[in-house]
Amino acid sequence: MKWLIVIILLFVIIIAGCLQEPSTSGQQQGLKGALAEDCMLLLSGTIFKDDSAVADKPWHCFKDRKPSSMGNIPPGYGNYSIVLLDKDGNVLDEFKFSVSFFYMIESSGGYETVPTDRVPFMFEILAKKGTSEVLIKHFDKVLIRESMGGNVPTVNIIFPNGGEELERGKTYTIKWEGYDADDDELFYTLAYTTEEMRESELAIPLTFDNLKESEFSWFIHESYEPADDYQIKIIVSDGVNTNTDTSDETFTIK
Repeated sequence: MKWLIVIILLFVIIIAGCLQEPSTSGQQQGLKGALAEDCMLLLSGTIFKDDSAVADKPWHCFKDRKPSSMGNIPPGYGNYSIVLLDKDGNVLDEFKFSVSFFYMIESSGGYETVPTDRVPFMFEILAKKGTSEVLIKHFDKVLIRESMGGNVPTVNIIFPNGGEELERGKTYTIKWEGYDADDDELFYTLAYTTEEMRESELAIPLTFDNLKESEFSWFIHESYEPADDYQIKIIVSDGVNTNTDTSDETFTIK
């Protein structure tokens, strides 16, 4: 259950961040090997009791993003740290946090402590302009090292891009084009919105998978409300740098 909660929270934060940030057009140029401007970095992964760790793919870096209210900011103390380095290896910032390899479950008469060999983490930090690498460390040991900077990928929705009439009970193929000047592997997150959702900066994921292909089969269930204000939103990441596109106009589901 705790893993499911982490996955759901991660997708909620990603979608919310992309709704706050307007989609950009054209290719944005970063400093070679470093961030060209500040961004809110959403990073996640798993830390293991054997003093190893793996990073989730992708991470997301949102320009002009407001911090979320999900309580995922590092507390500022602990034996683990997130360290931001510039191109010369100088420390730009450091965020400390703690990890406990146990969790509490409710049992008769109270709560029981259950040991675990792995702990998922998910944090949101301000990555400053000039950041070249992000390290996850346990004391002085580097567990994760991720590069920053480079070019921001782009994504353009092909279908549905506005004006289409789709029918409930049928399957349609959502199509898009992605591009990255650095030829990095790209990851896509899909969601749909309605006018009411957009007013509240909400969106509903169409899948919890990070897709690598440029199309997705969408079965429109009978439970979808007939309306003419639907739009598709696609989020692209090269592992860190993030961009979005939304259907140019609304389409109809009937």
